[in-house]
Amino acid sequence: MLNAFIVEPYSLLTVNYDQAGLPNRYIVQPNRSLTPAGMLLFFLLVALAAISLAIRFVLLGAWMVLPFALLEVLGLGAAFLVYERSSRYREIIDFGKDHLRVERSKRARVEKWEFQPYWVRLVEWKDAASWYPGRLFLRSHGRELEIGACLTEEERRELAAGLARYIRNA
Repeated sequence: MLNAFIVEPYSLLTVNYDQAGLPNRYIVQPNRSLTPAGMLLFFLLVALAAISLAIRFVLLGAWMVLPFALLEVLGLGAAFLVYERSSRYREIIDFGKDHLRVERSKRARVEKWEFQPYWVRLVEWKDAASWYPGRLFLRSHGRELEIGACLTEEERRELAAGLARYIRNA
């Protein structure tokens, strides 16, 4: 069923194609420049440098440097933890002949929506002054769901074009 799998190095939008060469799944996730292992390594290196420098100052008699260095390392660790947890966001937009499913996962919580392709409408909202990024919505039977919130404008247009093709063919 999966003919090609396209992933650019730091892409936010991953596209899966079926045997006919048409997209059948979009995976949307935030851009993460650091992997969890890379983040841990960076944190450990910074912590090692800060603590070793603080110990050097303690040996010179400036003992007040050590508590502030420890607070600094704890603050950096907390910031990395918050960043890592918030970057686990992911949307999977899967469509077939008779379904359009959206699965959104944030941390450990997973939300699922299913639409009938015949009734779903794709709505693009653009700011008239171009100050704010555009938004993309799926509407059906009084329900509205925003998709692709973390995408760039170019990626959002690509997602909208693929979904519009699919909705037209349904």
